[in-house]
Amino acid sequence: MQARTLLLVDDEPHILLSLRYLFRTLPGVNILTAENGAQAVALAEEHRPCLILMDVMMPVLDGFEACRRIKAIPGYGERVAVWLVTARGERIDRHRGTVVGADDYITKPYDPDEFLRRVQEHLDRLATAKVSG
Repeated sequence: MQARTLLLVDDEPHILLSLRYLFRTLPGVNILTAENGAQAVALAEEHRPCLILMDVMMPVLDGFEACRRIKAIPGYGERVAVWLVTARGERIDRHRGTVVGADDYITKPYDPDEFLRRVQEHLDRLATAKVSG
């Protein structure tokens, strides 16, 4: 698993662009993007990012199913953090996210500064765990 690779997944090009812009300031982070769940699964298998931020409502393969498939990748899925980032904030959707293995569920609109801080904190925890482990 690449310690500093972040995978952004959304079918809206302007959202991917804004997320890339938001996370550009993270030091030493390689950013990959995918436009649907099927691409996300393929990139996760190939590049093994440490954190995946994924929309739910996408064509080809939605975020719930993509998350389930990523979490099922042997030797990787149980270690990668998948955060679902979506406008779907209903209780049933949050529950479904938990069932498929999502590690966090962030509803849109979100505060960009808080989102950036949370991602940085996650990456810092990974770095600390790697050093001590």
